Amino acid sequence: MQISIALKTFKSYLLLLSIICTTMRYFLLILNIIHQNTVAFLMMFLKKSNFLLNMEIY
Repeated sequence: MQISIALKTFKSYLLLLSIICTTMRYFLLILNIIHQNTVAFLMMFLKKSNFLLNMEIY
C-alpha cells in the first residue's frame, strides 16, 4: 500500500516537473522571438536614421 502511494506521489511530481519544464520552454521561446523582432526593428530604425542623417548633410 505504501509503495503504491509513493509511486503515485512520484508520478505526480514527474507530471508537475514536466508541466513546469514545458511552460518554461515555451516562455523562453516567446522571449527569444520577441528579442529577435526587437533587434530587427532597431536595426531597421538605425538604418533609416542613418539614411536621413546622410540626406541632411548633403
